[in-house]
Amino acid sequence: MNHTISRYFILMSALFLLVDCKMGAATAEETEHQTSATEQSSKASSDKVVKVQKLSGTAYSQSLELSGKTVAKKESTLSLPVSGMVKEIKVKLGDSVKEGDVLLKLDRKNYQLGVQQAEAGLAAAVAQDELLSNETVRLKNLVAENAAPTASMDELSAQKKGAVAQVQIADSNVAKAKKALADSVLRAPFDGVVSSILIEKGEQCYAMPPTMLMTVVDTSTLEVQVFVPEESASKVKVGDAAIVTIDSAGMVVEGKVTFVANTISQGARTFEVRIEVDNTAQEIKAGAFARVNLNQNVKTDAIFVPIAAVLRDDEQNPYVFVVKQRSAQKQMVTLGAVEGTRVMVKEGLTDGAEIIVSNAGSVIDGQRVRTEKR
Repeated sequence: MNHTISRYFILMSALFLLVDCKMGAATAEETEHQTSATEQSSKASSDKVVKVQKLSGTAYSQSLELSGKTVAKKESTLSLPVSGMVKEIKVKLGDSVKEGDVLLKLDRKNYQLGVQQAEAGLAAAVAQDELLSNETVRLKNLVAENAAPTASMDELSAQKKGAVAQVQIADSNVAKAKKALADSVLRAPFDGVVSSILIEKGEQCYAMPPTMLMTVVDTSTLEVQVFVPEESASKVKVGDAAIVTIDSAGMVVEGKVTFVANTISQGARTFEVRIEVDNTAQEIKAGAFARVNLNQNVKTDAIFVPIAAVLRDDEQNPYVFVVKQRSAQKQMVTLGAVEGTRVMVKEGLTDGAEIIVSNAGSVIDGQRVRTEKR
């Protein structure tokens, strides 16, 4: 009996010892798992939580806003190179005219008489020349027969040369008289519209100093005259695109820079620029006020970042933090134009980069971060 009880106690002790060992091993494993989880949790909690923005290129154009006025590309105030009384005015104010159309005529009687007189003088000179030509032939025959002295031939040759010169002078006088007759008629120098008539029928006009008679303008093409500040001198060139707003016509039209002055005014420190716009439909009046946007620095892949994402070092050089492989990396940048709450980055960043846009000021270069998309 005692032997049996002893064996029982020995078996129970062994069983308790086995259970105790297993429980100890389980407790150690659980403790190890808890320690590992605590370390990972501690490591994760040390990562800086930041918001990032993925960059992408966007279309951008910077414009220079100016104001000016429209002017006719062609405008001519006309006069005549001859004097006389105005006999006829063939057009009215606002009439459309074609190149070569008669606009005004002077009293032409004196000029017509001048042509007749010049033509008569030419006829007389030609007749004298022909007479001397016949006399030269006759005298040559006499000299050949020793019936006339040689000196007579020399004298006749001199007279003949004088006659030829008189013909040339008379011919020139005819041309001058005909030109004066033609100049007594005012004609349109190009297709356009009569914008002013400055003289009345019956009034006298003069060649010197010239009397201004009327103005013809061509408004099928207009130029917008603007004056650009000196600091934009390097940004405007012939061929640049422009958007022109004409409030009086209720129109917005496209234009092109056709003229850029080579000099800057000493007072206002501006230079003249002209933008050509089509006005075939005659909807815009010359002299109208115009607002102009000159497109500058046109880009198709401009990179913009929030101003708040840009930091500066001790020397005031700008930089941002770029996220690479879960860490913040300092990236120096070159800034450009500012638009509201964003700024263009001219150098330093590329399309697809991810930059920190929140808590950037508390981030350290190389620090591990956990990102949240903006």
